Amino acid sequence: MGFLLLLATSCEKDSSSPDYASIVAGTYNGTVTVVGTGSVSGSSKLTKSSDKVVNLVITIGSSSIPLNGIDVSKSGSNYYLNYTDASGSFSGTVNGNSLTWTLTDGNDTITFSGTR
Repeated sequence: MGFLLLLATSCEKDSSSPDYASIVAGTYNGTVTVVGTGSVSGSSKLTKSSDKVVNLVITIGSSSIPLNGIDVSKSGSNYYLNYTDASGSFSGTVNGNSLTWTLTDGNDTITFSGTR
């Protein structure tokens, strides 16, 4: 009986998932560019929603634009941010303390590059 119990407990899988969201969370200050229009200073604040999901608030001047439910994945040393719905798509990369992203809505393409 003790032997079976030992085998059963040694075969359990680790159910914890990597906490990518905590690693990328923070405020990144940099430049927001509306392609074809121009660039301004802005910030992107990523907050953890779950281990692999973040919420984003883009701040330009006194205006804030939220985007919730962004998936976070990892490959090598980069963390990738992705979100798509009927209105457009968002993709980004966090490498160390740098964040870059692109947001498209069918009419406009907006990019960001910044550091925390």
